[in-house]
Amino acid sequence: MKKSYKKNILITLVIFMIFGAVIYIVIITNIEMNRLTRTADDLKSSIKIEQSTVKQNRAVLDKLISKEYLMPIVAKKFDLRESDDSIAPLVISADEIKELEEKINTISE
Repeated sequence: MKKSYKKNILITLVIFMIFGAVIYIVIITNIEMNRLTRTADDLKSSIKIEQSTVKQNRAVLDKLISKEYLMPIVAKKFDLRESDDSIAPLVISADEIKELEEKINTISE
């Protein structure tokens, strides 16, 4: 009778230990998942900040390469004439094209 009593206590203790280990694993896993979720949220917000910075830089670049900003600089740099009428076709003589090509080649060298 005593053996069976000790055996029952031992089996009960083993069951409680297994149950405790499972609860411990669940709690640790939950804590780790919460930490990983916070890290993922921080990374997402960081990516959103980077994307907004890229969009702002893209907007500045688009403004800088726009016709209204770039054409006066190019006209001044290459001594070109800019028409007041924006719809008028641009007419350049063959000599002006050759001069422009030479200026571009000297700048690119």
